[in-house]
Amino acid sequence: MKGTTYQHEFRLRHRSGGWRWVLQTGTPRRAPDGSLLGLIGSCLDIHDRREAERVRLQIEEQLRRSQNLESLGVLAGGIAHDFNNLLMMILGNAELLKSELPNHLAADRALSDIVLTAQRASELCRQMLTYAGKTPPSTKAVGVGALMEEMAHLMRVSIPRSIELVKSFEDEGIFVQADPAQMRQVAMNLVLNAVDAIGKESSGRISIRTTRVSLSSIELQGLLGAGDATPGEFIALSVADTGCGMSPEVQARIFEPFFTTKFTGRGLGLSMILGIVKGHRGGFRVESVEGVGSTFTIYLPVAGAAIPTIPMLAASHDSAPSNSIGCGLLLLVDDELMVLRVGEAMLKRLGHQTMAFQDPVAALAEFRASPGLFDAVMLDLAMPTIPGDRLLREIRAIRPDIPAIVCSGQDCQAASNALLGFGDVHCLTKPFSLSELKDALREALG
Repeated sequence: MKGTTYQHEFRLRHRSGGWRWVLQTGTPRRAPDGSLLGLIGSCLDIHDRREAERVRLQIEEQLRRSQNLESLGVLAGGIAHDFNNLLMMILGNAELLKSELPNHLAADRALSDIVLTAQRASELCRQMLTYAGKTPPSTKAVGVGALMEEMAHLMRVSIPRSIELVKSFEDEGIFVQADPAQMRQVAMNLVLNAVDAIGKESSGRISIRTTRVSLSSIELQGLLGAGDATPGEFIALSVADTGCGMSPEVQARIFEPFFTTKFTGRGLGLSMILGIVKGHRGGFRVESVEGVGSTFTIYLPVAGAAIPTIPMLAASHDSAPSNSIGCGLLLLVDDELMVLRVGEAMLKRLGHQTMAFQDPVAALAEFRASPGLFDAVMLDLAMPTIPGDRLLREIRAIRPDIPAIVCSGQDCQAASNALLGFGDVHCLTKPFSLSELKDALREALG
């Protein structure tokens, strides 16, 4: 009677103390009466193959999550861009009305509320763009460990006394190009998440640590949000807790916007942190065991050359300026008709004559016909037929010295790559106020 060939995978303890996967293949040998006489087979060490398969599946899962996040990022960026155009109409018209009704107390109060609401809505758009990874941070050389040490007191008072706070910073004298405000936001969010995981009435430990590590391209593939990261030296900032940990099902969803295991309405949460890390060309790793705890680690590249940026105008939300600074003719181009109208009205309010075009092709033809007629150009960056950067390139090819203001529904830092090499260009983030427009014109026109 023939036996049945079998295969079985199992682990054996290696003499080094570790475990190794083994594949056993064999055939049972039986007596004529069917009783088992023995087994004939072999064992094959398949540990490396199993590990390679595990890494492959991990990378595939990271890629799937990254693709989902990228899709959500594109959606968030598109919504923020269109929403900022709507806010531009609301804020611009409200400020124009305020300037027309300076002595009407009730109207001024209502319009001030509209302006304030539009500005807060614009801040929400900036948060969405940060989540989408489309708002490059305003960076400077930062020592991450030193920054965490500065925050130690704030962290301590935010943590219940029953929870121990352990610090270990090993990056002294090493810097990253980072936005300090965003790094503080990341650290506090991770610490507060750790507090929630342990429980405010429970005892536990939160460990904050910074170390210098070297990451290869293969290792970067295993990190979330590291698509723009390059191999090299990184500072790793980790926040570990001894809390409840997360199930695989929860881990699969923690970076979805508005997903939470807490009460509803907690905002963008970890998805916002991931957006910040992506904006810093870093990466993110999550390790969690249910019932044991979690460790969140962000990786930031060690500082190299300073990041070039477009000249920024300080945000100002003062009341509408009453004095006129107008002189000369401006070429105004925006594919959104309502935005074009409110921009034209705001420029007129500041004393400027304008020639406004919704069609960039027509605007370029007019400029080519009379390049000396215009004293400055003011362009929207995102236009379907001719993008603002391409239109500006065509205009500067005709008149290299013409002052230019570029308007963007995204943060001006996000427009920096598109505008590098254009010389002196001033950027305005929509929605902008009359004061901000006035400052931009003064800077551009000298």
